Amino acid sequence: MRVEVDRTKCAGMGLCEGLAPERFQIQQDGTVEVLDAELDGDQAIDIAQEAVDMCPTASLRIVG
Repeated sequence: MRVEVDRTKCAGMGLCEGLAPERFQIQQDGTVEVLDAELDGDQAIDIAQEAVDMCPTASLRIVG
């Protein structure tokens, strides 16, 4: 499984980065970059799912 971002929707609010700074980083253009897309283990999946659920613009998704 992996987490992906739709940069056309991202508003750069940073909720995902606040939740998992090792996985998400807000860039200078205001969009998020996924630093580590691969979700290895239940804890990584749970945290990524929380970020997906928190995203106010529905820019994040888990695939695979």
